[in-house]
Amino acid sequence: MVSFEHERLLESLANAEQPPLDAPELSRWLRGERHLKLFRDDTSKSELALAVLSPAQTLVNSFVVPSDLPELTGGPLQLMKWSPNPLHHDASTYAWSWDVSGVHPVHTNDEKQRGTFDLPPAVSPLVFFRSMEGDDSVSREVAQDFIHSAGIHWQRERSAFSRIDFRGDWEDVISQSTREQSAPADLFSVRRDVLDLHLLALDAVLVRVFDFVLRRPSLPSTFDFSDHAVRQVTDEPDFQYREMVNAGNFGLIRGAQIVRPRLSAQETEQLVKEGRLIDPSESEPVEFIVQDIRNGGTAKVSTDPRTTTNYFETAGNSLPFETSPAYFRPEVLAKYKANSEKYEVFEDHILCRGGWWLKSYSANAAGQIAVYICDLRDIPHEEQIYWKTYNQPPKAGLSARVIQTDFEAKLPQETTPRERLVETVERWRADKVGWWRWRLSGSTNDLAIPRMENRREWSDAVMWLSSGIVEGFVVKDIRRVLREEGVEFDTEWKSIKLLEQSLPARGVLLPAGQLEALREVNECRVKSGAVHAVGREADEFIKGLLEEHNSYRAHFESLCDRVAKELILVEGAMTEA
Repeated sequence: MVSFEHERLLESLANAEQPPLDAPELSRWLRGERHLKLFRDDTSKSELALAVLSPAQTLVNSFVVPSDLPELTGGPLQLMKWSPNPLHHDASTYAWSWDVSGVHPVHTNDEKQRGTFDLPPAVSPLVFFRSMEGDDSVSREVAQDFIHSAGIHWQRERSAFSRIDFRGDWEDVISQSTREQSAPADLFSVRRDVLDLHLLALDAVLVRVFDFVLRRPSLPSTFDFSDHAVRQVTDEPDFQYREMVNAGNFGLIRGAQIVRPRLSAQETEQLVKEGRLIDPSESEPVEFIVQDIRNGGTAKVSTDPRTTTNYFETAGNSLPFETSPAYFRPEVLAKYKANSEKYEVFEDHILCRGGWWLKSYSANAAGQIAVYICDLRDIPHEEQIYWKTYNQPPKAGLSARVIQTDFEAKLPQETTPRERLVETVERWRADKVGWWRWRLSGSTNDLAIPRMENRREWSDAVMWLSSGIVEGFVVKDIRRVLREEGVEFDTEWKSIKLLEQSLPARGVLLPAGQLEALREVNECRVKSGAVHAVGREADEFIKGLLEEHNSYRAHFESLCDRVAKELILVEGAMTEA
């Protein structure tokens, strides 16, 4: 998978190399009309071709050249001696000379059948296609200084050197297509803004050297290629070439192009400081309904810092505090919970992969999600727009726990059922108990209380309890305990049944005679549809559950509370004195 812009560039290249059937059009094609237009046009687009190596003998290679290099003053034609073939370049090699100082590095530009030219020391290719004698494979590399400066890494599945952007999405900076991937040509292309920043930082330009070999499809192999006209084209100061043409039969076009960075000072500053170009619309503040904890009631406050104040700057104004909470429907979390690869949704904050984070959020008694306006300011503008669609007036204030921790600087007076459950699980993991193992790929942070009141979210939470806790019990170790206590058991019994026999044998009495909460976890998992198709019986089970607890959230918190208590009982019985 490569970028859309790269695909379009590859498609344009394939179209340019296809000989037309119409005779007048073929004549223009043999003079490189399509090829020249392609490499003129891509300089104004967001993706620029860096290197091309095609079976049709279209060759392009790119060099980073200091702006003050003397050879530039004579125009691109002075640079045509550099090879357009990316296979003919090494970053450096060794040379020996008696009249210098023995061995020294040389930057070569070896072009077959044309001789060897030494590149000026400050000139370097951006892309290297390297092959080894006796091995047909080709390794394709990018200059390390560019890779490191741009913060990009090779991503094989994307066929690109990529990085994570401010949204947490993959951004392909240098894309490649190869003939091994069934592409019509080897093509390397680069995002123009990232390239321009690199050139500006080096006070350099990009020089592309190109060579196009164009033939009439039915041209016989015995054709006399010596019969041609040579023409030098130098109309454009930064795009010059020579052509050798035999009208209607073949054309050889060789030239060079200077690509100069086009970023403004403001765009350059944005790329350095923010890593991206910022849309002007992002400066527009987003307005939210908040609970005005300073003045009472509600107020409309924007993400513009000038619309709020803090506790130290209250003199002469009645502005709401920047810690004024905005409230949202719980469905606002759905976007983030649906994409666990990109987002991590914790109980009190949200992390976006490589991008942004929402420092703090909480839930109130009415089930609303509360976020301070100062924290909303720190997430991207488009995320603020998303949250605004779920904004609503407060149905209840902040929870007592949040008031204690955030405003009174006190530790919570009591832990939640989820916290007690997680605390036990983490203790088992740290102690590496033999009768239970952590089997999930994630962490206990993945256990989240259902907030959106939908069956799917509740089902996912139940699945975590089942997979993370119940399936962690090691049957053979529980059986060993039963043998030590002289208790007979059936080999068909699963972990919960075995535990229910082990606990009394170790002197731990179960109030209901069985581990009801752990059994309920498995029952909920089955009837939630997480592992089996749901039917009328499952629907009736869910209906009864909601009638008893009023909400999925209340049921799950109750289940966590009861499971946490049973885990303490299990721990007491299974831990040897």
